[in-house]
Amino acid sequence: MLKYQDPEAYYENYWQSSFFGSKEPNKDEQYRGNIILRFIEKYVVSSKGDEPGIKILDLGCGRGWLTNVLARYGNVIGIDPVRAAIMRARELHPSLSFHNGTAEDMLLKGGACQFDLIVSSEVIEHVVDDQKKNMMSSIYSLLKAGGFAILTTPRGEVWNDWKRVYTKEQPVEQWITESNLEELCRSVGFRVIDKDRIFIPWVSFNLMTRIATSRVFRRLMRYFPRSRMLSWLRYHCGLYQVIVLKRPL
Repeated sequence: MLKYQDPEAYYENYWQSSFFGSKEPNKDEQYRGNIILRFIEKYVVSSKGDEPGIKILDLGCGRGWLTNVLARYGNVIGIDPVRAAIMRARELHPSLSFHNGTAEDMLLKGGACQFDLIVSSEVIEHVVDDQKKNMMSSIYSLLKAGGFAILTTPRGEVWNDWKRVYTKEQPVEQWITESNLEELCRSVGFRVIDKDRIFIPWVSFNLMTRIATSRVFRRLMRYFPRSRMLSWLRYHCGLYQVIVLKRPL
C-alpha cells in the first residue's frame, strides 16, 4: 500500500481533486448520505418533532458536502483537524460554520452536552486504534442527554480483501470491524439503536462483490427488487457499516 509522509500535503491535493473536492457529493458519498438521512428522519426528526434549533455537529467534515446537507435539519457546525479540509469547506460553503480542530478540542473549550445530533462519516478509520475510544468518549460528552450519533465507516472485516485490490490509502487507515465498533460504542455508555450496511454497486474487491456488481446481478435486481436472496447478497457485500447511537437520558 502506498504511504504518505506529509499528511497536510496529501490532504491539500485530496480536497482539491475532482472526485473529492467538488461542492456536491460524489456517487459514493450520495449512497452514504442517503442512509444517513434515512436514519435522521427515522430517529432524530421523529423524536424532536417540531422542536426548533436542533444543534448538529459534522465531525470530520472534510470539504463540507455533508455539513451542507445536514443544514436542512437545524444549526450545523463542521469541524475537521485538517486545515486544508476546512479551507476548502469555507470556500465551497461560505454561509456555513467550519472550525479547524477535533471533538476533544471542542470539549476543552466548554462544548459538553450541547449537540442533539453528531454525524461522523468516514472518520474513525482514520483515527489510530489507541485513540478511537477517546474519540467516542468525546462524541458522547458533546451530546445532550438523549442525543443521537450516526457513524459510517468501512467494515474492518473486508480490509484484507480491499487492500489487495486498491493500493492507495490515506495517511492513517485502521479499519474497525462491526463487532468491535459496537463494543467500543457501548463501552463509553452509548446505546446502539440501529445498524446497517451500504452496498456500492460499482465497487468490487472479492468474489462475492464481483458477483453482486455484475451486469447479470443488476438485471436480476431490476426484475426481482424484493428478492430476499438478492437483498441478502447486497447486504453481505456491503462495504460500509452504519451505526446509530443514543446517549441515554
